[in-house]
Amino acid sequence: MFDYTNVGAFILSIAIFGCLFTTYPLLNKFLKSMIYNLFWSKEEVSPKVEFIFNILFTAIPLMFALFYNNIGTILSYVGAITGFALIYVFPVAVHLKRMRLSIETPLLAEAIDLNEYEVEKSTDRSPQIAIKDRFLAR
Repeated sequence: MFDYTNVGAFILSIAIFGCLFTTYPLLNKFLKSMIYNLFWSKEEVSPKVEFIFNILFTAIPLMFALFYNNIGTILSYVGAITGFALIYVFPVAVHLKRMRLSIETPLLAEAIDLNEYEVEKSTDRSPQIAIKDRFLAR
């Protein structure tokens, strides 16, 4: 694509390599943690499953890079789908979740809005949200 003696292209290639080298592990960790929480929220993930996910999350982008040279098409589709989700889907989902909470437990919803709650942690169950006593006294 560029001449091998072009210094600017070489520096740009090194910068892109550094960017990918530092961001890909972070994205990989984020994606794995989301999938683990989705499917294995109650139990530990076995090393075998973790190894399979590591191979899949490395092999799939590598196959796209090796066999599909026009990466712009993939980026345009992924960007369009992600933009749609960020603009239209996620705000509505968050609003509906807040409305559900305010309909089912209005006192808890008001306490969360006013930051009048505490998180009680225990070793045998998941953390529980408790309303502070001074908020209940009102």
